[in-house]
Amino acid sequence: MRRVAELGSLGGAARVLTIEQLLDLFAVAFAHGHRRSSVPTAESVSRINRELGIVLPVSFVEFSRRCPGYSTLFASIGEDFNDAYHILNINRDFHGDEPHYRVPSWLVVFNHGHDEDCDGFDSRKLGADGEYPVVYWDASQGVGFDNARWPVFTRFNDYLEFTLTYHANISDKERAERIIRTA
Repeated sequence: MRRVAELGSLGGAARVLTIEQLLDLFAVAFAHGHRRSSVPTAESVSRINRELGIVLPVSFVEFSRRCPGYSTLFASIGEDFNDAYHILNINRDFHGDEPHYRVPSWLVVFNHGHDEDCDGFDSRKLGADGEYPVVYWDASQGVGFDNARWPVFTRFNDYLEFTLTYHANISDKERAERIIRTA
């Protein structure tokens, strides 16, 4: 997600878009196809939380439940535990022994590009709102990567809004702006 981080910070206060607007932005951003996703269940989320030692943000789970193609952008958090794109498998891969796929043990990866760009939860820092901040990591640089110059999103919803707005603007700026203006 280098391209998102290169845009800098949020550029002021974040908008507060509704989940319907976020779903509409996703539809604009990925209008040309998306990966069908396994719907998260209470059981799958509970297992993920237990195995990763975190609590997934409610906004992540809710968006994933309502967006049939969420795993186009994010790791699956559904019952498809054997899928290579499931959050548990992605984290096993990025925390494995291969030196070119190394991220720190505290980073819970939920989004990765095939260029080894990762977005994840910083499990060391639980915020006052009960969420872990979302940070960027370049896994090709290994655990020594310095991510200090990249934006940090204190809430998943801020990250989601920023990311979907970015992708929707690339796909169809006019439609994206119409969706955003209804806020």
